[in-house]
Amino acid sequence: MPLKTLATCFLLLIIPFSPSAAGQDLAHQRTQYNEAVTALSKGDKPRFRALKRELRDYPLYPYLLYAEYRTYLERQESGTIARFLTRYQDTPLAGQLRKAWLDHLRKTDARDDFLNFYSEKHASIEHQCYRQQIAYPGPNNEAIRAGIALWRAGESRPKACDPLFDRLIADGHISDEVAWQRYVAAILNHEYGLTNYITRFFSSDRYQNLARRLLA
Repeated sequence: MPLKTLATCFLLLIIPFSPSAAGQDLAHQRTQYNEAVTALSKGDKPRFRALKRELRDYPLYPYLLYAEYRTYLERQESGTIARFLTRYQDTPLAGQLRKAWLDHLRKTDARDDFLNFYSEKHASIEHQCYRQQIAYPGPNNEAIRAGIALWRAGESRPKACDPLFDRLIADGHISDEVAWQRYVAAILNHEYGLTNYITRFFSSDRYQNLARRLLA
């Protein structure tokens, strides 16, 4: 083969992989990505899905999936979410999606799925309360102890914790000592409004007097 012909063949082989060609392809994908995000925000599902299919090898493809799942979270299946969490477990997106999915499962009272996806690392206070509410009272009263620890914090807790706390109160697990620990924690945290709520749990004169002296 003549040297000139060989050189021409070599050029044809390397041109598709040249930095210039790669840069153009990436720029095109970036444009498609932005178009896909816009389509998703406008609810244009056909356009979004068509663009998504073309972006499977784009570096930001996981973010596109995440945006889709968050936008239509209530329509997702547990298997779809589980696959995303496994595939992208080393990215911040996995933790964010798990939190959102746990929130959805809590609000829909999907207890079995909630327990399957529950992770202490990514659990909010609402998730922790719901977890203990499901397990109550738990083996060796573990849910009771965990629930008391959640109640004892020196700050107001979310409304989502009320079902768990109502069980603890009804079953007599909020003792004077537990209430006192929260009372002191609230003062140290400058949550003085919370102290009025806590004092109702003091059944003995001793703790009522201690509370009055502490704020005198």
